[in-house]
Amino acid sequence: MKSFSAFVAFALPLFATINALPAADALPEGFEPITRAEIFKRLDSSAANTLEKRTPGGIFICTGENYSGTCGYKVQPFNQCIVLDSPYYHNIGSFGPDRGALCRLTTSAPTCTTHGDAFIQYPGTGNLRNYNGVNVGDYITSFLCQECTNCQ
Repeated sequence: MKSFSAFVAFALPLFATINALPAADALPEGFEPITRAEIFKRLDSSAANTLEKRTPGGIFICTGENYSGTCGYKVQPFNQCIVLDSPYYHNIGSFGPDRGALCRLTTSAPTCTTHGDAFIQYPGTGNLRNYNGVNVGDYITSFLCQECTNCQ
């Protein structure tokens, strides 16, 4: 009985960690699954983490608010419209670009527009369903990120 209890004590945290990552095939092509804890670690602006190399154009997208739900990370090319598909089409709760990028989110058309409908820069926003008092997250179809030398 002791060995079974020890096995459960060991296996449960391992099982929870494995289940925290979405299946790679549940994400759009090229997105890497990422945990909420890893996102918060990368978004932490403390001195300990500022030495970590970041990639301009890299973005975190999650279906839930406060970087929860199905989350993915991908380095996007600058100045290229990224049209969303499942699970992110009309379903983004959190969006966070890496430093050096300004992203234009489109809600008013099926693909990117020249004006954009919402603008996000580092560290992003944890609640696109209440972004400046407006639910943007349930309407996003696409986004375009540009290099931003005056951003954080």
